Amino acid sequence: MKSKIPVYSIVGLLILLGIPFSLSGSERANIGEYFEKSFIYEAQGNYAASLNSVLQILRVEPKNYIAVLRAGWLNYLNGAYGLSIEYYKKANFIAPDAIEPKLGLLLPLMASKKWKDSKKTAFEILKFDRKNYLANRRLAYILFSEMSYDEAEKQYKKVINWYPSDIEMKLGLAWTNLRMDRKEKATQYFREVLKVRRHNPNALSGLEKIKMIETSTEE
Repeated sequence: MKSKIPVYSIVGLLILLGIPFSLSGSERANIGEYFEKSFIYEAQGNYAASLNSVLQILRVEPKNYIAVLRAGWLNYLNGAYGLSIEYYKKANFIAPDAIEPKLGLLLPLMASKKWKDSKKTAFEILKFDRKNYLANRRLAYILFSEMSYDEAEKQYKKVINWYPSDIEMKLGLAWTNLRMDRKEKATQYFREVLKVRRHNPNALSGLEKIKMIETSTEE
């Protein structure tokens, strides 16, 4: 049985390619109404319908920055990472000095495990906004994911220095040390997390992993 390509994906691709098609009167309805519907559908978890409302806007105004940005976001939520990447790039083209399209672009790039492109995008953001919270956090994860553990450790520590209460960064630092076979340090960081979040599954999993490693070594 052949798989069907969602209608919203086809329409979105046509819009990205700049292929013209006829518009009905209803499709030229108030843009604010389409935005409102899009936000309502997104809140309900109906990302396909939310994206379809955004695409109605782009049929009328192909260069509507917010609609293009939302198309990138909603395609990401739908798992259409290729289209998400293209929409975020288009948003960046429309507003070249804006940081948010680049921040958004990181999401589908990371989800696609395109670590080289992800790192490049993160550094582009940090070039203009050195302490950007999201860019720094995501860069730490990117470095960890591409197994650049020395760099990842420095990056995690940098973010924690700015945001000492960031549990996710402390967990990242713990796992980085574990990957570097620094079990004592990793244990310390996992336990620091558990002082704040006693039942954090990630920290508990890390300590269990260390216990298993130590047990197998003793045997």
